[in-house]
Amino acid sequence: MYNVTIYTRNNFIYEEEEEKKKEEEVEKKEEEEKEEEEKKEEEEEEEVKKEEEEEEEEEEEVKKEEEEEEEEQEEEEKEKEKEKRRKRRRRRRRRRRKSRRRRRRRRRKRVRGDY
Repeated sequence: MYNVTIYTRNNFIYEEEEEKKKEEEVEKKEEEEKEEEEKKEEEEEEEVKKEEEEEEEEEEEVKKEEEEEEEEQEEEEKEKEKEKRRKRRRRRRRRRRKSRRRRRRRRRKRVRGDY
């Protein structure tokens, strides 16, 4: 046997209200889920932005370090060049002194007649 309910007007109205309430609850749940999804998406976007910023900062740091290394290398090269110049000058001076001394000795010997 089937359960048969006799609807009165009040019962019908009550059931309609119950259906509306259920629909509203379902809508609320859907809205909450949407909001949660949006929040998650926003958080993910923020995380991605943070990661990108960190990567950019790291790249900048690497660039700075490379520039510093290049500058240091340039300075070292300059120092090496300076040192080379100094050595050349010293050699030239020594050669000049030696040749001057030789000339003087030869002159003295010539003048004295030691040859």
